[in-house]
Amino acid sequence: MRIYIDQSTIQALKREGGDELLQRILEDNQKNIYCFSEAHIHDLVRDRTDEKFKDMDLLEQIAGNHCFHWDERPKFDPWTPRQHHARFDWDFQLDILEKSPEMSLLTDYLQTIPLNFRDLADESRLPADMPPDYRELFAQTTTFYDFFQAFYGFSHGLSAEQKKFRAFLQYLHKHDYLKVIYTHFGIEGFDGKQITDPKLFLETYSAYIKKQLTQKDDYSLFLAMYYSLEFLGLVKGKVRKQQLMNLINDARHAFFGAFCDIIVSSDEDFLKKTAFIYKAMQVWATPMTTDEFAAWLAKQAPPEHHFQGLLNELNDLHQKKLLRHEQVGTTTYTCYALERVYFYYFDTVTIGMEGETAFFYYSREQVRLSNGVFFEELNRIIEFLTKEIGPDLYDQGKAAPEEVTEGHWPGRAWLLDGYAAELVLNDHGIHLTFNPVPQTNEESTVSNRDA
Repeated sequence: MRIYIDQSTIQALKREGGDELLQRILEDNQKNIYCFSEAHIHDLVRDRTDEKFKDMDLLEQIAGNHCFHWDERPKFDPWTPRQHHARFDWDFQLDILEKSPEMSLLTDYLQTIPLNFRDLADESRLPADMPPDYRELFAQTTTFYDFFQAFYGFSHGLSAEQKKFRAFLQYLHKHDYLKVIYTHFGIEGFDGKQITDPKLFLETYSAYIKKQLTQKDDYSLFLAMYYSLEFLGLVKGKVRKQQLMNLINDARHAFFGAFCDIIVSSDEDFLKKTAFIYKAMQVWATPMTTDEFAAWLAKQAPPEHHFQGLLNELNDLHQKKLLRHEQVGTTTYTCYALERVYFYYFDTVTIGMEGETAFFYYSREQVRLSNGVFFEELNRIIEFLTKEIGPDLYDQGKAAPEEVTEGHWPGRAWLLDGYAAELVLNDHGIHLTFNPVPQTNEESTVSNRDA
C-alpha cells in the first residue's frame, strides 16, 4: 500500500510523544511504501532557517526517495527531499509563486464579480435592531474579493474598514442570514451539508472552476477546486486568518495524496476538505488523523503467511462482500472483497468461469487517482512471495525497467499444486493469477492407474 503523510504530521512527529508513532512508521515502511511530494518542499522553503533541512532528513527517513511532482503531468521520481529541493533556486521560486496562476485566482476573477448582499441574504429576515452601520453596508455593492479578504482574512492585516466589514459578515453568518453562495454560481448536487449527486456536482462545480482558470490542466483544476471549497462555502473550515499559500499547499498535498491509499494529517480542516473533494471525484483514498493512523498501524497483521491467507479466503466466498458480477463474452467474473490486505497490496479476489474451467486472481480495488504501479511496489510483492513460496519458475527475481517492451512486462510465474501462479501487470494494476495447468497424456494415464 502507498501511504502519504503530510507536513503537519511530520511536525507532530517532532513534538513530545511523537517518538512512538515515528518508530512504528519506520518499521512499517519496510512493508508499505511511504511517499512525499513537491508540496512538502513548498511548505518547507518558506522557513528561511536551516531547520527545514532537518525536516527534509526526517521526511527522507520515512518516505525515502518516493517523490511525486508535477511536470506537465503527475510524475514519480527517485528523489530524496534534499535532491528535489536542490533542483530549484527557491529564492527565485518563492518570488514567482506570488505571481503564479494559483495565487492570482482571487485577484484575477473574484475582483470582477460584483456582490450585492440583497442577492445573498433575505432582507425581510433582518432584525429591527440590526446596527445602522450594518444596514448601510448591506445596501452597498462590493466584490467577492472584498468578501473573502474580510471574512476569511487572507492577508497579514486588515484595515479598520475591512475589520468593520468582516464583523458585518460574521453577524450575517452567525444569524444564518446568508444564502449559500455556491447556488449563485450554478453549482448543483449539494444540499448544503453533503454531496447528494456526485456526478452532477462534479460536472457543475468543475465547469464553474474551469471558466475561471487560464490553465486548464488537471493539476490546476484540482487545486482550484480544492481551495474554492472554502471560498464558496461548500466546506467551511475554522474561522481564522489564513494565507492563500497555505491553502494552495494543502491542495497540492490532497492532489498527490490521491495517488496513494492512505493520506495522514493532523489538520482536521485539511482532512475534511480532502474527504469532500475525494468523494466528489470518486477517489477512495482514505484520509486519516494521526491517531487513526496509529490505530491502523497497531492492527496490521504480521508479514508472514500472507500466501496461505490468500488461499484460505477462497473457503468462505459466500460470506464475503460481493463487489461485481459480470459476463464478458463467454466468461463470467465474480469479484469479492477480502477480509484484509495481503502482501500489502491485494484486497480482492475474482473467480472466473469459462465453460467448466475455473480460474481466479487477486488484485486491488481501485481507490487511487491512477492505476500506475511503481517498480518498488512490484518488487516488494515479488520479495514477499519468494520468501513464502520460493523462487519464481525461472529464478528471475526482482523486476527491472529494461524488461518492459512496448508497455508489456513479462511477469513472474510459479507452479503450485496443479496451478500456474503468475504475477502480471495490466491496465488495472498488479494481478496474482491462478490458472489450472492442463495434464499431459502421461500424467493422465498415471492418474487413471492410481485410481
